[in-house]
Amino acid sequence: MQLSEKLSYLGVILPSLSLLPSSWRARSQSRRFVTGNGLHAHWHDTWPEDPQVELGWDHLIRTRENATAFHSPVWQHALGRPFIRAGRYRLLTIREGTDLLGVLPLQLNPGGMLETPGSMISDYLDPLISHRRSDAVWASLLEALNRAPGMDVSQVVLHNARMECTDLNAISSTALEEGFEVITEETAQTACIPLASTWDQYLTRLGGHNRKEVRRKLRNAQTKANAELVIAQTEEDVLAALNTVFGFMRQAGGSKGIKARWTFRPLFKRVAGGLVRSGKLKVYMLRLEGREAAGLISFPSKQGPLLWAAGFDLEMSQWSPSIVLFALAMQQAIAEGAKYFDLLRGQQRYKSELGAVNSPIYRITLRKFA
Repeated sequence: MQLSEKLSYLGVILPSLSLLPSSWRARSQSRRFVTGNGLHAHWHDTWPEDPQVELGWDHLIRTRENATAFHSPVWQHALGRPFIRAGRYRLLTIREGTDLLGVLPLQLNPGGMLETPGSMISDYLDPLISHRRSDAVWASLLEALNRAPGMDVSQVVLHNARMECTDLNAISSTALEEGFEVITEETAQTACIPLASTWDQYLTRLGGHNRKEVRRKLRNAQTKANAELVIAQTEEDVLAALNTVFGFMRQAGGSKGIKARWTFRPLFKRVAGGLVRSGKLKVYMLRLEGREAAGLISFPSKQGPLLWAAGFDLEMSQWSPSIVLFALAMQQAIAEGAKYFDLLRGQQRYKSELGAVNSPIYRITLRKFA
């Protein structure tokens, strides 16, 4: 991992004169133009001031079954903030009339390279494309890459893409025409638990030993420590719960503690209010012996909760608070009719013990032919 990538994870983005061509505003290419498909492309070099952009963005998210909090303008604005300050932010939008059909946030790197920002902290970053005229939207995006004001794009890297959410055929069919080759590489695995209609049915899917352990730990915490699930859903409660969870993570020390202090806390300070108001953030808290023992940050979605990060009080470890919290949160998700319990990236052992199924995510590189 390069130093610049590590710094970006902490929100430190270094400007570079080589990345800031003086011709960005003066060069003849317009930042707004009509593509060959009759759609309107717009390159933004800062966060859009027009409120209709965010309204259209939110509407586009509501139309996509697999859209997540990572795709929301609230989250993306927070990720783009340091790149905006350094002059390295680029946002490409595609419209048909007043309807927003495509959104592609990007960061500018040396050598004419563009890539989706926030890959280290955002598990899903597949481009947000409307189902309506998706082929035309992809074609317009690729055409717009060749008409980026002030720069010659050498390659575009799309991180953390799910194949079921990315029309690779549409990309490939236009890429050659626009002078790009398409390279796909698996970069990580996500773990997702398919849920049943009842808790007991879910448990039957686990191996005998794992099923007994979940039941034993849950029963032990409930009967001996008065285990209770509390869900923080208002802005005030979520902010307080996040503070507790990050405190637990700092208590754990190491890289997790460093990230909780320097990356997660400032990020969520900026996004929490907006995500809560749009129903995209809640925090599951576990109380044992009358006090908070563990917390789990969750991004609700149409398919079920995405579990982003967790922490627990080391002094309560004898009650297995992490497993107990996951079990109670899963029971709640099942009661709400969720189809999946998405544990996101990482291959930790507890995920397989809870019945998670792994799925790949990819890096898609559009590389300009020499």
